[in-house]
Amino acid sequence: MLNKVTPRTVILVKELGSLAEQIDDDLLSGASVYARDEWEALRGRWPSASQIAAGAVDLSDDELEVMIGKVRRFRAILEGFRRHALPAYGVWLPAAEVFQAA
Repeated sequence: MLNKVTPRTVILVKELGSLAEQIDDDLLSGASVYARDEWEALRGRWPSASQIAAGAVDLSDDELEVMIGKVRRFRAILEGFRRHALPAYGVWLPAAEVFQAA
């Protein structure tokens, strides 16, 4: 079902874009293949510029808000992994794995 683009839709899509820039520029390069695949699947659901221009998108404003919450959680997870990175090896590990490796 298509949903009409509203001013709120535009704001939500811009927020998704801003979050995506933070993740793409700062966090994704050191993420696992699994995390990158999850990110691509999540991004694949976002409204495209052509959908916005056409005035109809697949996700409702409420669904876009849920998507923003998922992206924020994803960013927080990646930030947590980065804090526990092993720079000498160039890999990110969850804290439990870092302590086991030590």
